[in-house]
Amino acid sequence: MLRPRVSESELFEWELHDIAARLEAIREVRGREDFFSLVKLTERVDTILARNAERVEQLERDLAAGPGAESDAAALALARRVAEEGPALERDSRERAYGRVVDRLAGFIDPVERFFEDVLVIDESDAAATCRRVDLLGRLRGLLTRYFDIRELAGQAERRV
Repeated sequence: MLRPRVSESELFEWELHDIAARLEAIREVRGREDFFSLVKLTERVDTILARNAERVEQLERDLAAGPGAESDAAALALARRVAEEGPALERDSRERAYGRVVDRLAGFIDPVERFFEDVLVIDESDAAATCRRVDLLGRLRGLLTRYFDIRELAGQAERRV
């Protein structure tokens, strides 16, 4: 099941000094090549999820037994990374170490690129695999957009300092 992004109510809970710390972290990294790659990766994940949301919801309803277990190595590696980095990202965010948050998010670039190279996300012949992989991308998008909605910063990434 797709997980929601950070809600508006959560955004309004951010304190002004926290927002300033997030903006400072982005200012420091916006010229890095991996930041630009991270923006593009986040946009790609979001596009796949948005374009296939209705189809996946129908597949999930049709799968009474559930999506089963993943067997693809790249998907398993990405799922492990998502599970492992979630607590670390939360800790770094609590500490307002947003530079580390961006660095951790940038660590997803290679595993996600491998995932997209090796894995068919929307598999017409395997509804269970499609559901598993879309769920994984939903969890990934949650991490990529929870601390910064980096898609909104695409212009900043392209305007290198």
